[in-house]
Amino acid sequence: MASKDMPWALLDNAYNNRFHKLEVHDVPVRQITIPSAWNYRLFLERPDWFSYTTPGMFAMLGKHNPVSGRVAVRAYSIVSAPHEDYLEFYIALTGEDLSNLPRLEPEDAELNALVRQFPYVSMLLQDVVEKEVEVNPAFNNVLLGQATLGSFRFDTKDPRIAVFGFTGTGVAAGVPIVREHSWAPSVRKGILLHGVRNPADFAYPDEFKEHRRRYPDFQYHMFLSRDAGTPWHYPRGRITNVLAPPEDGSAEVHPFEKLTGVPYDPNHIKLYLCGSDAMIRQVTEYAVSERGFDRKDIVHEKFFD
Repeated sequence: MASKDMPWALLDNAYNNRFHKLEVHDVPVRQITIPSAWNYRLFLERPDWFSYTTPGMFAMLGKHNPVSGRVAVRAYSIVSAPHEDYLEFYIALTGEDLSNLPRLEPEDAELNALVRQFPYVSMLLQDVVEKEVEVNPAFNNVLLGQATLGSFRFDTKDPRIAVFGFTGTGVAAGVPIVREHSWAPSVRKGILLHGVRNPADFAYPDEFKEHRRRYPDFQYHMFLSRDAGTPWHYPRGRITNVLAPPEDGSAEVHPFEKLTGVPYDPNHIKLYLCGSDAMIRQVTEYAVSERGFDRKDIVHEKFFD
């Protein structure tokens, strides 16, 4: 399905009405970098009116619907740190999956449910990527709303080791913490596990490896869930194989402890999760039921299209 064939009028549905009381403004795009065919980093000018004080905050980002003209926005984690003079977001491209989207018909009784399967705002933002090569200011602006503090809140006073579990573009929630709070003991000794499908989707490996160089106790583990057919020297599979492994009575050492050398218990670590709902649920249920964690020991931010 090409972008021009999108049922834009049907996608502008009642679900989006909640966003029309938000104050959003056109903001210039400073730069776009595309590390893979699936994701890109979007850099915006940081307006004077934009207040951003705490890593873990998110902002509403989007475009106008090309048919109705109405606002279409969704929440994206802010990747840049509060002290930086620009705004960065890490966004999933949708072009690879458009052929699998369901058909939308106005008379379909399941229309509202089908609409939710469309990565609506991601498709609109993709227009910026596709046309950023044109010197046209209209294509190089996006709608931006004021930052809001979400549930992904980092406690700099907690002495426990911060264990970051991220899938896909969920890593966006953790980058500003490492940038802003690299001095915190829990980050200097932190453990970051990032799982993706394709090698090119590791968007910030150089940054994390530099943090590891500065603080040797910091651990960075990259997990690849698909066989890319190229040499791979890091773990394969999903991060849940480490953070929520299936029961295996033959294992003398827990997979997390074998990988990191750190006890997997709430006295030593605090979990920070961002990515797919399935990963967050699986890790949370395992950590609470099997490892003695309280739910307050697990900070999470859901990721969705």
